[in-house]
Amino acid sequence: MNSRSHYIPFEDAKSLIIAALNQFNPELSDRASGILNDHDRLNILGVVNPISNMMQYRPARDADSLKGIIDLEYDGRPSSIVWLAHELGHAIADDIQIENGHASSTLFSDEENEAQAYFVQQIVSQYLKENLKHPDMSDDDLNRDLSTMSAWRRAAYTSASETLQKAIATPTIERHGIILQALDQRLG
Repeated sequence: MNSRSHYIPFEDAKSLIIAALNQFNPELSDRASGILNDHDRLNILGVVNPISNMMQYRPARDADSLKGIIDLEYDGRPSSIVWLAHELGHAIADDIQIENGHASSTLFSDEENEAQAYFVQQIVSQYLKENLKHPDMSDDDLNRDLSTMSAWRRAAYTSASETLQKAIATPTIERHGIILQALDQRLG
């Protein structure tokens, strides 16, 4: 699929994300595993060179509808893992919101939706930086260049980063409330 010798297989990418989230919070890891191992929730296109950089999350509309779906072009680079984690963040947040009786993540502002996804993305990025020794990995793969973001995306990224730092500073067993609030901001 990918001619580069340093291709990270998709199953390995899923395992890395689950391990990252498990280190941070086992409940997040369980949610991620449930989504990433449900083939009906993934529309992953393996590519050598992404043409469109397709990545999106199609949210569920309510508890009675099908679960949301992650669409992603996966090329085996660390940046693909980060983007999978980002879209997974949308999926986890959507599931939590529906469990809490909220109709859909579409009721949140774009900034709120992105902050939820950036929260999960940053957990995974930090883990990869500390644990993945990959010859093709650079800081650009793991972090966003804030100068290239729109103002509202920069605000969402910064908000997610602040929430993550607050959660990291909180004892592990007390993180649950911070995590839920980060992923369903109506709980705050």
